[in-house]
Parts: sequence; structure tokens; C-alpha cells
Amino acid sequence: MARFDRAYSLLVGPGGGTGVEITDLRITFSISKDDKKTPNRSTITVYNLAPSTRAAMEKPNTRCVLRAGYWEEGGPLEVFQGDVTFAWTSYEGAEVMTTLELGDGARAYRDTVLSLSYPAGASSTTALKDVASRMGLSLSMPSDAPSRTWAGGLSFHGAARTALDRITAGTGLSWSIQGGTLQVVRRGGTTNRTVIELDATSGLIGSPERQRRGPQEAIQVTDEATQRRRRAAAATEAYDGWRVRSLLLPTIAPADRVKLSARAAEGVLTAKEVRHIGDSHGGDWITELLLVDPTAAATDSRGQRPEGRTQVRQSNAGGTR
Repeated sequence: MARFDRAYSLLVGPGGGTGVEITDLRITFSISKDDKKTPNRSTITVYNLAPSTRAAMEKPNTRCVLRAGYWEEGGPLEVFQGDVTFAWTSYEGAEVMTTLELGDGARAYRDTVLSLSYPAGASSTTALKDVASRMGLSLSMPSDAPSRTWAGGLSFHGAARTALDRITAGTGLSWSIQGGTLQVVRRGGTTNRTVIELDATSGLIGSPERQRRGPQEAIQVTDEATQRRRRAAAATEAYDGWRVRSLLLPTIAPADRVKLSARAAEGVLTAKEVRHIGDSHGGDWITELLLVDPTAAATDSRGQRPEGRTQVRQSNAGGTR
């Protein structure tokens, strides 16, 4: 299906209150999502707002929901929601530009402090549900996700994000906030959402670019003033995958599965990084993805793949970057 007619809706207002919907002014956006614990980020610029609307958007405790897409596919779908962390207005000739920086679940991540107390035999699944509720987030977790129990019970007081780290420790699970939802998946695993098919007929732009990165251990240095060791760079995970560009895919999230069909590569990959770039009045209206081979990390200490694992097919036409 051809997609030309861009659609968007931006809802802005106080958390839990009545908002203002913007549908006809020019907006631009840049949205970055990944599978890390820190909130996903977005920058949205709206052109030539009424002064009263500008003032309302710059108030504390403001939330935004951005929907975008194509009228040929039924109209805009949610591409980002989050809390405004910084807002300002700038001027360029006759243009008045109000820019919002947002974080997905930023206030819940930053501000939620809780106390937990569970009796012997309590499960991590129960604790995850409770923490998500206290953070004001829904919970997305596969029904077959591994769980652990505490024979002596569990007590905790502190930041919710620290509680999530403690609860998932030893379970093989990882967590992140995606679209106002606490998303929990197996480490390196995927969601149970429907596989997204991506090829030249469904929006793939150009040819995938090969991406490989080896593992890197955390780097520590000694502070000359205190003589204490501190971390200068975090450890990074290895991955083997592809950078791809497509027409805007508003609903895709990190850990979703993508069936890529291209001359350079073909197979079911996992979305590790997602970036949406858009301008309602021209220019880009696209999604950039880092898709990784879920089997590439499944190697033993000699770098061999376990039996039964299959690799993504790669043709000689694929470039390396």
C-alpha cells in the first residue's frame, strides 16, 4: 500500500488532567528508544502556537502523547508518550518554535520511592506487578517468564528502579519502560507482540547496512584526588545485526521481532534500537532501526553456536560498516 498522506496528533496537558490536542500546526520530532533501563527520550518542536498554549506546555508536570502515521493506514498511532523534562520557546524570523524534551516514564523512574514487604515464598512475578502499579505503569511480561521466590521473604525500601534491579536479579530478565509500560523480557529476548514484516513493499528504504560489535568490559580508572577506583565506561554487549531505514513504523518497540526480507539479509531479527524522525510539513517521516540477530549472542565459550540455532541469511551483496 502506498503511503503519502502524513497524519499526526499531539496531546499535551497536565498529568491526569485535560489536555490540548494539536493536529494542524507544523511539528518536528526525533524519538530515540532502546532496551536500556533509563527512560527513552524524545524532542518535539511545535511551530507558531498561541501564547496561551505555549505557556500551558511549559508548565511543570506536563505530559505529551504523540501519535503519527499515515491516513492510508487509518490515521495516526501512538509513537511516544512521556513527561516533559525541559521546554523552551525560540524565534527565527516569523517562526515561533516551542521545543519539548520528554522522557518516557521519566517522573516514575526518577521519583517513585516505595516500601515492600513480602512473606516467605513470595515470587518475583508478584513483586513486579506491585512495583509497576506503584509507579503508575502497566506491566508487559511474557506468561512464561522465569520467576524466583524468596524462602525468607523480601523487604525493600528505596527507589522503584533499584527495587526492579533487585527483583529481577538472578531471573534472567531485563526491564525497561516502553510507552508508559514496564516491559519485562528475558535478557536478550523478545516480546510476544506480532512479528513486523519489513521489505521493499512494506516500507523498507534502501539496503540494510551490516553492523557488528564485540563485547567490551567496563573500564575503571583511579581518581587522583581520592585514589578511589571509579567506572569511566560501562560494559557493552556484543551484537551482530543490521541498520535499516523504513517509512514510519509508529508502533515498533525495542525487543519486538522484525522479519526482514532484503537482498542483503533475510530472517527474523530483534529490534535493539529504534529512532523515529519526522516533519509533518515535509522532509523525513521515517524509522531507523538497529536489528540484531538473536542467535548471534547464543554462543558457548569457544564462540560456537549451540545445535538447533539458525543464523540470518546474508548474501554477498551486503556491505560491512
